[in-house]
Amino acid sequence: KKFFFRPNNNHLTSFVSLHTHKQTKTKRIKEKQRNMVPRAPFLARRLFSSLSSSSSSSSSISIHRFALLGVPEDRNSSFARGPSLAPQTFRAELHSDSTNPYSELGYNLFHAQRPVIYDTGDVQAEDFDRLQHVLHDKLQELVGKRGLIPGILGGDHSITAPVISSLHRIWNGAHNTQNLHIIHFDAHCDIYHAFLNNPNSHASPFARIMERKHAAGLMQIGIRTNTTHQREQQ
Repeated sequence: KKFFFRPNNNHLTSFVSLHTHKQTKTKRIKEKQRNMVPRAPFLARRLFSSLSSSSSSSSSISIHRFALLGVPEDRNSSFARGPSLAPQTFRAELHSDSTNPYSELGYNLFHAQRPVIYDTGDVQAEDFDRLQHVLHDKLQELVGKRGLIPGILGGDHSITAPVISSLHRIWNGAHNTQNLHIIHFDAHCDIYHAFLNNPNSHASPFARIMERKHAAGLMQIGIRTNTTHQREQQ
C-alpha cells in the first residue's frame, strides 16, 4: 500500500490509501482480458465451423471411429496376476460420473446412434492358442470389415504379439505393412527369446513380432533395464 500524508500541527493527518484504487484498476484489467480471450466452447465452435466449411465433401468433417476391445489375459505373467482386471477398470473410468463423454468439438464419443468409440466387449478363450484365433477373428470383423481403428485394452504384454500378427494379416494387401512401425513405452524391452522357457511370455512379445517381420521398426522409449540376452536379441 502507498499512503500520502501532510503535517498539520505536528501531527500526521489525512492518510489517503491507494489500495481501493489499485483493486479497481486490477478488476478492470481482468475484465478486459476476459473480453479479449474467447472461452473454450466458443473456440471449439469456431474451430468446428472452420473445419466444416473447409471440407470439400460436405458440411461435416470426417471423423475416425474407434473400437475398444478388451483382452483380459494374464496367464503368461511370470510373477503376479492382475492385468486381466484392467479392461473393466478402464471402462469404469471412461464412464465415471466425474467426467462426461464429450470432446472439445462437441462430439459425444459414446453416442447411442453414432458413437466415435464403439465398445465391442472382451475376447476370451480357454487357452492362449485358442485366444489368438478368437482375437484374430474379432479384429478381422472390426478392422478388416468395418474399418474401425482398434484400441486394445490388455491384459499383460503377451497379447501384443497376437494383436500385431492379426493386424499384419488383415492389412497385408490392403496396406503396405512394411511401413508398420511400433512405438513402445515401457521400462522393459520385452524381447526375451523365451522368458522362463515360455515363448508366449509377457517378456517376449517383441521377439515374436520382429522375428516374424510383422513390423518394419521398433522404437522403445523409457527402457531402464537391458540384460545381456536382450542386447544380443537386438
